[in-house]
Amino acid sequence: MTTITFANENAHGLFHSMTEGMWEVARDDNVSPAGDEGDRARLLGEVIEATPWKEGETQYPATFTLPEAIAEAARTVLANMVDNRENWENEYADDADSPDREYILDGEIVIAPGTPPKPGETIFDYFSRVLGEVPQDATLRELPVASPCGDDCSRAINAAAVLIGASEMAVGPKHRDQLLAIAAETVRVFWHG
Repeated sequence: MTTITFANENAHGLFHSMTEGMWEVARDDNVSPAGDEGDRARLLGEVIEATPWKEGETQYPATFTLPEAIAEAARTVLANMVDNRENWENEYADDADSPDREYILDGEIVIAPGTPPKPGETIFDYFSRVLGEVPQDATLRELPVASPCGDDCSRAINAAAVLIGASEMAVGPKHRDQLLAIAAETVRVFWHG
């Protein structure tokens, strides 16, 4: 899982506006027989649902948890917002202090990768929770996340979750099983050598 934090209502609203615009383009471009654009539209729609914005009703800063499958879509939205910011800043440089400006400032939207472990959690449980797959190695139940080896394993699991999310955003779920196998093998090597 990944978290996304909005510093204020304006940044949250701008994020939703950008996401909705990208969703409409992806939906309208859904002409690929492989459904790639349809997958992108679906993921962008899930980003909108996972970060509900209701003007005047949300307390800020507001943090939402995103499954890795849609976190990469959220990163793409944020990257587009940062790209667009340059145009807005050049045209409306005097608006930087306005709470209603049409662009975000650095730090107003933060996407933090990884999932913090739960107290006492083992790598077996962490792998299952973060990647949505039960590992085959039952001995991982003996390995606490809060150990040097567990720390290495949890970083590998988080990296795999990011890669799986990026892959699913780009080409759909067709590489998921391969990437899960690589993650399991990496954790096995850390644990068993």
